[in-house]
Amino acid sequence: MATTPVVTVRLEPKLRERLDRLAKAQRRSRSFVATEAIREYVKVNEWQIEEIRQALAGKGHQLTLLGHYSDRMGGGQAVLHESSTGVNYGASDPRKDGAAIPEPDQY
Repeated sequence: MATTPVVTVRLEPKLRERLDRLAKAQRRSRSFVATEAIREYVKVNEWQIEEIRQALAGKGHQLTLLGHYSDRMGGGQAVLHESSTGVNYGASDPRKDGAAIPEPDQY
């Protein structure tokens, strides 16, 4: 007998309540309703992505799909200064050699 893999998702409480209401109204399980929603989401997004690729190719763009962390893509670093608290927040793209290093506490 084939088994279906189990996928766990985290839902905000209000979204879970809405999902439960839909499941109850349809007399279906929460799992069934969530599976149908995910199936439709994937179908729509796959279609949109393919249409965008075809439209760009149709205008003469040559598309090369790269992985998430390709060296051919640009990287970035960012700093956010929170004026009300004096705290700096930093982030660095893992594809590059930059780093976000915490500042020492001001004593």
